Parts: sequence; structure tokens; C-alpha cells
Amino acid sequence: MLAFAAPAFLLMKFKKFNETSIQALVTMLLYIGQPCLTVYSFQEATMIVQSGAVAKDVMLMRGLWAFLLSLVLQAVMMAISYLVLRKKQEEARYRIFVIAATFSNSGFFGVPILKAVLGEAHPEVVMVSALFSLVMNMMCWTVVSTVITRDTKYISVKKILINPNTIAGIIAITLMCLDFVFPSQVEEMITLLGNFSTPLCMFILGMRLALVKVKELFGDWRQYVVVLCKNVVCPAFALLALLFAPIDGYIKQALFIIVCCPAANMVLSFAEMLGKGQKTAANLLLLSTIASLVTLPLMCMLLPLLA
Repeated sequence: MLAFAAPAFLLMKFKKFNETSIQALVTMLLYIGQPCLTVYSFQEATMIVQSGAVAKDVMLMRGLWAFLLSLVLQAVMMAISYLVLRKKQEEARYRIFVIAATFSNSGFFGVPILKAVLGEAHPEVVMVSALFSLVMNMMCWTVVSTVITRDTKYISVKKILINPNTIAGIIAITLMCLDFVFPSQVEEMITLLGNFSTPLCMFILGMRLALVKVKELFGDWRQYVVVLCKNVVCPAFALLALLFAPIDGYIKQALFIIVCCPAANMVLSFAEMLGKGQKTAANLLLLSTIASLVTLPLMCMLLPLLA
């Protein structure tokens, strides 16, 4: 996945792209890629229901639990991060620290990981990732945008409901309730656009990193503390919380794996869109992703505790 960043990095270094190009790709990711990934995930779950492997009411109940737990985990982790750094919020980088320590790359990174670890026995886990992402997107368009800009205009019901991913989620859940699956040609298009989100977010990362100095990337010890919190401390908190959740073990395991994933690309996407802390966001995204090559498998050794 990291290798996808290389072509964009080189093109930016050779000045085939400029900084304004990043905004265009971010718009594609937020308004096309992420919504298509959400619809794809729920369509997968709908086909599982149609196959008779899981009853619809059971699937919906599991989805409700996954949504509520995703909301609690992310809201509590962000609240703790904000309280710890509340006295340093004048600086944009500390506002990015709060976001990066909280949110996981649940869609672009989490979906392929979940499929590899749990997908064979429980293919519906992609829906858990979609619900986690749905909660994260609702928070990104409201609370996260407020933290980054320090402007409360983003806190509104309209922002929660009227954004690309929430609209896609509402449509996808409605279609699931109606047992509707798109025709194969439409499904292939949605799947292709959804799967393209992963390389697209890596392209954005590569372009941003081409503008960052090596010292800025590796020379700030505070970034390593944030990565430690994101990749180790937050998963440890999630593990303790999920131990007592009254749901199926594999859903708890899926949520835990998602929290173990590196910092969310949405941190960089919203930093780019709002024009605050872009370099810090890119640094943390890369460092967290590199560190996850070690931390993710180590943390996942704890999965049997949630079985």
C-alpha cells in the first residue's frame, strides 16, 4: 500500500503536479471514493443476507451494535486526546495531534486487513468497517472540522446528515433493508471506485510528503508520542472496553483490528480541505503506517481474548 505513494511522490518532485492538485484528489476521495467504498461494503452484506448465511434481522442488530460501539470508542478516545492537549490548541499541529491519535484508517486500510484476517469465516465484517467509517465521517464533518479550524459553525445536524458518506450510508442501509442489490454492471463500477480509494489516498500522501523536509518528518519527538498513542495506547483502551461488550466475538475482534490500524487518511484529507496542519497530518499518517507494520501484528496477538 505504501508503494502506491511512490509514483505521486516522484511526479510531485519533478513538478508534474503542484499543491493545488492535492485538493482535487482530496475532493475525489471524499465525494466519490469513500461513499463508493461504503456502498460496496453494505452491498456485500446484503448479498450475504440474500444467500441465507445470516438472517436480515440478525445482520441489522449486529450492525447497530457495531455502530454504537464505534461511536463510543471514537468519541471517548477523541475526548481524552483533546483534554490532554487542550492547553496547546493555539498551534495547528497540536490540533492535528488530537485527531491523528484518535481515528483509524478503517476503510482504505481496514477493509483489506479485515478480509485477510476474518473475511473467510465472517465475510460480513466489511460492514463493521463501513459503520466505523460512517461514524468517523460524521465526526470529521463536524467535531473534527471544529477542532482543526476552531470554528463552531461546523457543529450542526445538517453537517452530520448532509455529507457524501452519510448520504451514501443511509442509501446503502435502506437498500439492505429492502434486499436490493445493484445490477452487476453498476456493482462492478461501485466496487472499482471503492477499491480505488486505497491507492488514491496513498497518492495524496505521496504528493504531500514530496513537500515535506526529512527533518520535519523524522525530527519531531512529539510525533512519535502521537504514533505510540494511536498504534498502541488506543487499541489497549479499545481492548478493555470491548471485553465487556455483549456482542459476537468476531465483531469485537473486527472493531479491535480497526482501532489497531494506523492513523486515518481522513486526518490528512480534512487538513488539506480546511488548510490547516497539512504537513503534520502527512507526517503522522506515514509514521503511523510504517509503525503499524510492527504494532498491528503484535496487537492482533491479543485477538483470542475477544473470541
